[in-house]
Amino acid sequence: DPRGYKRRPRDDFENPEFFKYEKEFRQNKEIEYVKTIEIEHDLFLMPKEYSLAHCVAEDMNMGSGIAVQFRRDFKKVDQLLNQRQKTGGLAVLQDYDRYIYYLVTKRYSSGKPTYATLFASLQKLKQHIIENRVAKLAMPRIGCGLDRLEWENVKYMIEFVFRDVDVEIRICNLQPIEGSPQIRHKNCRVTNVDYPIQRIEEGTIIVYLSSEDGEISEEMNLLNEKFNFLNEFRYSRKSKGRVVYFNRNENYLLCGCIVKRIETDPIDFESFQTCIYDIQKTNKKYSFYYIGFQAIRDEDTIVNYKIMNILRNAMRDVEVYICWPGDLQHMIVKDRFSDYNPKTSAEKYTPDRKDTTDNWRNNSSSTQNRNRVETEQETRLYQQKIGMMTVKSNINNYLGELLQQKQKEGGLAVLEDGSDYLYCLVIKQSPSSAPTSSMVFSSIQKMRDHAMSSRVKKIVIPQMVKCSKDTFNWSEVKCMLEYLFQKRNIDIFVAPFQQVKQKNKLTHVKSALHQMKPSSIIIYLASEDGYVSEEILSLDKRFKLVAIFKNSKKYLGDVIQYKPDENYVLYGCVVKKVQTDSVDFVALQQCILKINESNNKAEKFSNVGIQAVNDNDEAINLKIITV
Repeated sequence: DPRGYKRRPRDDFENPEFFKYEKEFRQNKEIEYVKTIEIEHDLFLMPKEYSLAHCVAEDMNMGSGIAVQFRRDFKKVDQLLNQRQKTGGLAVLQDYDRYIYYLVTKRYSSGKPTYATLFASLQKLKQHIIENRVAKLAMPRIGCGLDRLEWENVKYMIEFVFRDVDVEIRICNLQPIEGSPQIRHKNCRVTNVDYPIQRIEEGTIIVYLSSEDGEISEEMNLLNEKFNFLNEFRYSRKSKGRVVYFNRNENYLLCGCIVKRIETDPIDFESFQTCIYDIQKTNKKYSFYYIGFQAIRDEDTIVNYKIMNILRNAMRDVEVYICWPGDLQHMIVKDRFSDYNPKTSAEKYTPDRKDTTDNWRNNSSSTQNRNRVETEQETRLYQQKIGMMTVKSNINNYLGELLQQKQKEGGLAVLEDGSDYLYCLVIKQSPSSAPTSSMVFSSIQKMRDHAMSSRVKKIVIPQMVKCSKDTFNWSEVKCMLEYLFQKRNIDIFVAPFQQVKQKNKLTHVKSALHQMKPSSIIIYLASEDGYVSEEILSLDKRFKLVAIFKNSKKYLGDVIQYKPDENYVLYGCVVKKVQTDSVDFVALQQCILKINESNNKAEKFSNVGIQAVNDNDEAINLKIITV
């Protein structure tokens, strides 16, 4: 019951008015709404006399949902960031004779608001409306889309806050169609890495920040060790919004963004965005694909996410790398729901210990008639209504991340994509083996537990009449789903899928790696500590590899390239810190992608050889083959 939500013992945004609202909401059995009128209308087609409002985070990302359309239509993210509003605040843009309101209800875009933070933002909205005599206001169901607050609570909150204000409020409920800009917006990809900026790979634009008075930051000193550019920087002309370029090394372009007047000033985000647009324009000449930036220390603890959002929204056709070396790594926001604690009666889900394979078998006959697993026709209706969930666009790029989770039979590997998840149920050890009922049941159970704890509402699974190549009955799987998800507020949709065949041919041979035929890429695994393995010694007999290997720099995820002659290229993949560590599959995939890119540019060899390895993980070679 939304009226019965529990209040936390402490909230920084609670105030007497909020307590009064809570009390009234709990006591009111039937609420008459006078101020908030809901209509079926596109918010962005409302007459121009209506001011508009929606919810955002402090970092002003606006990367999903209806916020994308606000960012596209009204832009000026730099001006919003310069207002430096905190959670519970309000940022405002003027659009001719009306206002566009940004209710700052949470800290990070990946987080969730509370009713108290929304209430605080609405109070500031009320004050601005009174002071500026705003007569008409339109908004969506704020806080109730991706933010997951209950609309019944929020609607009464709006009614409560504005009941004595002479303003007309319209709630626009028309859902955007699938594929519209409100649903999808393609930003450049952002990757967080744990090494310092001077170690970033070639072919990169390196961005750093400075001031008109010539501030020399920590990352600038680090870059100077590699590029020796500071003398030239000191004598360069510096003014806010201007970029100081240094391009004596053809593999890098250093871009100094002047974003302050003096070193102690806060960052001017309008100046920073001006710099980024200039870099984007300049890059048309160089065609670099990577942008590198090192996270900075600042009084504003989320300043790096604000910088990240300007980079990802302003740049096009590039990939952004944010370097978080040393003690800066603790600032990375890893948990999407870390600040999610709304005042509702929903308690954190804990797995039910009574759910066992035996219980499922005993109850399977009674669960077959339940209607939790939807039909294909219902799935189509669902797709038409709200659009299919989007997951990682190319799963092959994330195999390393999945393998790194080291899940065994009966386990679950998970990828997160915004507010969606991709669940990979690990039901057998290898492609040639067959799953058992207990392994399938265990994997589905773990999927259910994760879905409940993450407040997932809908799951889409492929329709498998014969469970693909597995000798397993789909009706049995369906009964498991019915049993495990009974009395859970989660809908399961079964959708048809098309199987994709692998293009690469795989051959197992009994010969040693150094006996590969000409025109071949030879891959071997290595560690940062420089341990010389048996396969490296074997390759040394033919290619004199050991000396080259010992003299090369070795960092996790890096590739040691050596071309002894025109018929072979040897690549050492650094996939461990020390030899005794297990293989880091994320690092391995990074290496393989670099090798693929290098091969496409130069040799274009069609044969790749790698030697099987001994490891405590019996499936290690199958996993390497997969990558």
